[in-house]
Amino acid sequence: MSYRTELTYALRLRNLDEGTIADIVQEVDAHEREHGDPRDFFGPPEAYAEQFPARPRSRRNLAPMYVGVALGVAWLVGVLALTASGLLEPPFRRDAFALWPALLLMAIGMVVNVVVLRTRPLRFAPR
Repeated sequence: MSYRTELTYALRLRNLDEGTIADIVQEVDAHEREHGDPRDFFGPPEAYAEQFPARPRSRRNLAPMYVGVALGVAWLVGVLALTASGLLEPPFRRDAFALWPALLLMAIGMVVNVVVLRTRPLRFAPR
């Protein structure tokens, strides 16, 4: 992975706004054009990102994870309610039928959250 991509991801994990991230990445890009490998000057991307103060997490950034967890809990409650009322009789153990899909939905929400943070394109701030 490129230094630029790793740095962008590390800065997003620190919850910096996109304009600040764009400025930092542009500075690194300019240094790379003039002097070569930015690792020699700035060090590892994670270490360079730690120089910038982290901001508190907004709930908007965690939306995919919250949706996945909510869907998982809804699935679990729904299946348990239907089996308790006798409307649903799975051909295998009720607990396994309810639990594994719920955990899968929760895990998908968490994975989507990480993928969105890592692959979202960097929007440069207008100058």
